[in-house]
Amino acid sequence: MNNQPNTYVTKPVFVFGFPIVMAIFQALMCIINDTRTKDTVDPSLTAVFKSIVPFLSNLLYTVTILFALGHLVNIRSVAMIALGLISLLVGGFSWNRRLVSEKTSAANAIAIKRANHLVVLSLIVSGLLMLGSVFLPASYSVAAIGVFIVLVLLSAWQLTRVRNRE
Repeated sequence: MNNQPNTYVTKPVFVFGFPIVMAIFQALMCIINDTRTKDTVDPSLTAVFKSIVPFLSNLLYTVTILFALGHLVNIRSVAMIALGLISLLVGGFSWNRRLVSEKTSAANAIAIKRANHLVVLSLIVSGLLMLGSVFLPASYSVAAIGVFIVLVLLSAWQLTRVRNRE
């Protein structure tokens, strides 16, 4: 808390356990992603989703080691930059990707594409807000995360509603 380490986990457990836990998490994400999205999601977008966990793992491990070595690390800035970049990456990369199965009717495919664009726009706007909040007081970062949550939930609800009309 407040950039001060605590005594919840010993150093050896964290040094060896953190990479193992992140590797298990990555394996689970890959298995879930491979079993659920075979025919509906563009393979290049799947690769982007699979690269998020290794990116976060390396970032968190590097920040943790820097902090342990005594470097001053602004955790809020690191977290907001990481969240903003991931949001922009996923949003920008999924703009024109195939997210609709070939079995979907043409009219419903257009509605799903519009709803998908709403999700993508919410990711891009939220990512820009998170990156911009790094240069402002901490309350703006909290607000940016709140906007991110609300926009993504509303747009995902709209996308689910459109997909259920099939």
